[in-house]
Amino acid sequence: MAQRTIGLRGYLGELIVQQWLKKKYPESDGYKIIKEIIPQEYPKKGGGYLDFGIIIEKEVLRIYEVKTQDYIFDGGINGALKYIWENKKRKLLFIDNQNNLSDSSKDFEAFLILLVPPNEKGIKEIKVENLKNVLLFSDLKIEQFIDIEKIKKDTNADLESEIKLIENPKQGTLIKKEFLKCRGQSKDCI
Repeated sequence: MAQRTIGLRGYLGELIVQQWLKKKYPESDGYKIIKEIIPQEYPKKGGGYLDFGIIIEKEVLRIYEVKTQDYIFDGGINGALKYIWENKKRKLLFIDNQNNLSDSSKDFEAFLILLVPPNEKGIKEIKVENLKNVLLFSDLKIEQFIDIEKIKKDTNADLESEIKLIENPKQGTLIKKEFLKCRGQSKDCI
């Protein structure tokens, strides 16, 4: 049960941060919020995409990575975020999940948003020099902008979409007959 609640908390945390970003960086002011973005030269194996990128005038202004666990463990920080922090002085090229490319702006910064302050291990993992780029949910003052009904609506839409995928998966359907043959079955037995 604990793993399930961590996943749900992470999902809700991203929805809340997305609402905060929409208030902080309004589309009417020329900002674009991108979900899933990564430095182009960082290996994408195993995911690694960062949660949100803020684009203005075709440049990445900010990156936000959301972690809602109540602790940070060894290896618990997204590798792409660490890469950005290690290369602060370099101009980076970013790619999003639609393969669009954007340069980092001269005012570029990357932030980690945490549910609670990091413990000793978390600080060691983040490194003291990067703590200024760590925000807490309490810093966001979410109670001033959170729209619970919007979160419920988004959650229901995502839930319906995922249930449809579970009921009718697209991946693997082409190899189902081969799979059943390898198992020694000629048809579904359930």
